[in-house]
Amino acid sequence: MSKIKDPILLGIVSGLSGIFFKSMGNLIFRKTGLNKTSYPQLAAGIFLKKKKTNTPEGKLVGLLADAALGAGLGVGYAYVLKFTGKDHAVLKGIGYGHGAWTLLLGGANKMGVSGIFPLAPSTILSSYAEHALYGLGAALAATTFGDKDFFKKEDIDALQGSTGPQPDDNGNGHFSSLTSLR
Repeated sequence: MSKIKDPILLGIVSGLSGIFFKSMGNLIFRKTGLNKTSYPQLAAGIFLKKKKTNTPEGKLVGLLADAALGAGLGVGYAYVLKFTGKDHAVLKGIGYGHGAWTLLLGGANKMGVSGIFPLAPSTILSSYAEHALYGLGAALAATTFGDKDFFKKEDIDALQGSTGPQPDDNGNGHFSSLTSLR
């Protein structure tokens, strides 16, 4: 089986894997009563009024929106791994998941993006753990399905080593690397 070399595709696969892990955690926390809502319901609340989020159409909107958000976040995570390497991928994934928790859940709550807020403190705390599961799932998928050459840090190392145009050696202040631009 060939591995994924494209960062967008790897990010989508990783993000959807992260959504699966997060959803399994959410299911457990909802069964125990620690979490009172689902991510598809929260995501549907971006588009719909709260009372419409539990209709069949609302649930479909929520599933699609949650998947789209997770896949989009996965693309960002794939680029993180592309430019920093896959060493400590799980730790990077968990940190990335917690960043998403802070920005998306916390930011959405404060800005009133979703009609589902406010959330109970136990829901917010269990969500923190669920976003760690998102990062774990995304990391496992990225490192499993990503091509080994995808994770080489040469791209960023080349950028860091480049100092831009250099003056030529004859002391006239001209930049030989820019000569072709004249």
